[in-house]
Amino acid sequence: MKLFHSFIIFLLYSGYCCQLKGVEFVSLSQTSNIINRQHPMMINPLINQLATLSFANKSISTSKLNEMDELAIRLNQAEKYLVFILRANNVVNDKFNHPQHLAAIKFLNEAKELESSIGKSQLNSPLFSQLYLKLSKYYLAINEYELAFVERKVYLEKANADWNSEKDSAVKILNDKYKTDRKIKENALLQNQTKLKNLQIEQAEDQQEVQIRNFFIFITIAVVFLLLMVRQIKIRQVLKHLAQTDSLTGIFNRGTLFKKGTVLTANAIESKAEMTVFLLDLDHFKQVNENYGHDIGDEVLKAIAMLGCETMRSRDIFARLGGEEFVAVLPDANLEEANAIAERLREKIAAFDFSEYGLKHSISASFGVAALHQVTPKFDTLLNAADEAMYSAKDQGRNQVRSYPLSH
Repeated sequence: MKLFHSFIIFLLYSGYCCQLKGVEFVSLSQTSNIINRQHPMMINPLINQLATLSFANKSISTSKLNEMDELAIRLNQAEKYLVFILRANNVVNDKFNHPQHLAAIKFLNEAKELESSIGKSQLNSPLFSQLYLKLSKYYLAINEYELAFVERKVYLEKANADWNSEKDSAVKILNDKYKTDRKIKENALLQNQTKLKNLQIEQAEDQQEVQIRNFFIFITIAVVFLLLMVRQIKIRQVLKHLAQTDSLTGIFNRGTLFKKGTVLTANAIESKAEMTVFLLDLDHFKQVNENYGHDIGDEVLKAIAMLGCETMRSRDIFARLGGEEFVAVLPDANLEEANAIAERLREKIAAFDFSEYGLKHSISASFGVAALHQVTPKFDTLLNAADEAMYSAKDQGRNQVRSYPLSH
């Protein structure tokens, strides 16, 4: 929905630019001024139309792309950027053709080289940021998963920035409207007070009625102001929650894990209390993505997050470290207790029925457990120790819990 709103705003702005008579391109100095003011460059109507079709994943004829060759000399950087996207889409068909995807990736990377000449707000718009989404798709098609993840992450950051920009504009409009309404009411109140002073000479008994009316006007303004404050607080709470949680599983993300883990480590050191962590990594998860698709892989990750939350105690922290790795922080738990909790979660995962997702086999996980007193008292060091123990579990045959320090 956020991307759709941003897309509509971009189309309206593009239509307005196309109506400006006698303006087809901007000079280098004008381009610099536009970028400095964060104003978007104007887009040729033909390129805008084709880019919009591309955004909607509709095919574009080669003849249409050839028409843009005649405009190449007059294209500004933003138009060239979109042309590269169009050419990338044009070389990729519905089949997974490795050379075609490499050619498309080349076009898209050439487009990225133009970003320094284009305004940030324009690059964050859906029509331009689709480049990173397509790059992610093409990298995924050639099994470059890490690059696909990076491009997808950049795309989400740009989409979020575009949404924040749209939100800020909407908030500004609301604030301006509120100020205008308030001025109108204040002016009306002043006019009423002037009339009341004149009427007090002739009709003193109306004073009480006027006071009551003014009281209700004040209450109305106060209620409107309070509602706006409540709305702003809710928006901030939602944004804070989104920043702390993993968008796929809904549990704490990597950043929140390290923040909370560092605080809990400091508390445990200060109070000389026990603290343990365990790290789990799903076994052969890459095969799930390859054999069943990433959509099924995402459903498996959601199920693991659910099972982890069910197993944790109320004071524990369960977070997604990244990919198929999850971490649990267990304050006031010794190594034996942590091993028991990890073993309980391992059994739950092994026994869980994933057939509803189309999987024909069970899923297992390897666990590594470490206690704070075993390592240098730092959260990073504690997590590394758990990671070593987890890899030992992998080496020993997977689907088991191993504790740090490792026996050799």
